[in-house]
Amino acid sequence: MREEYYCLTYWSWNNEKSTSKLCEKLVLVPASTMMALTTTDIKPALALRFIIRDGEDFILKTDDFFSLERVYG
Repeated sequence: MREEYYCLTYWSWNNEKSTSKLCEKLVLVPASTMMALTTTDIKPALALRFIIRDGEDFILKTDDFFSLERVYG
């Protein structure tokens, strides 16, 4: 099966300056994360797991999640 990549947009916080900005990462989305994002009848997740370069995990607090779009091409 071909891996499908997504563009993850999330809030990044700078506590020293009390500022935030939107950031993007190219990620793979595990089935458990996709289920947490698309299913409304379960307890909301506190954090979401994505996979970045070389299989490294990227853990994001759900409050910092902004959007997820499939990358075509």
